[in-house]
Amino acid sequence: GEKLLDRPYPSVLIHGGSSGIGTAAIQLCAAFGVDVLATVGSEKKCQVCRDIGARIAVNYREIASWDEVVLKETAGQGVDVILDMVCGSYAQQNLRTLKVGGRLAVIGSNGGYSAANLDLKSLMRKRLTIGGSTLRARETALKGAIASELLSAVWPLFERRHLRVLVDSSYPLEKA
Repeated sequence: GEKLLDRPYPSVLIHGGSSGIGTAAIQLCAAFGVDVLATVGSEKKCQVCRDIGARIAVNYREIASWDEVVLKETAGQGVDVILDMVCGSYAQQNLRTLKVGGRLAVIGSNGGYSAANLDLKSLMRKRLTIGGSTLRARETALKGAIASELLSAVWPLFERRHLRVLVDSSYPLEKA
């Protein structure tokens, strides 16, 4: 099938922007010139996301209507792609903030697996695509192919210091 990055996407919203996957996604997207927006749970995490390449970071604990912020920041257009680790509780807002032809990539379910009262009119009207994935259940050969692609396409970005691993805390081994 078609991969998420088979065509250019000018904008992305990353939920869980301060997570390991989120920080990697923000840096990768920013390195490839994508306009990055993120949702996180504190002002400190908002600053981390901005420091690594997000243009906008929204603290969802302070602003529950993060979708309104996203729409305002995209001149009412919405984003091309949403990388979603929250799922259920964000479903309606995700559909609202995707632009016409947008894609929702569900990779986690911190907000649950179901969405009550989901109105799918915007899914059809905007011609949206929803996909889900996890690496755990995938074949070893596919995982190897992904690792090889990351080595050739992403590792040089670490070498040139365009990407970095973020460490929140470190502890002596005896306290691990």
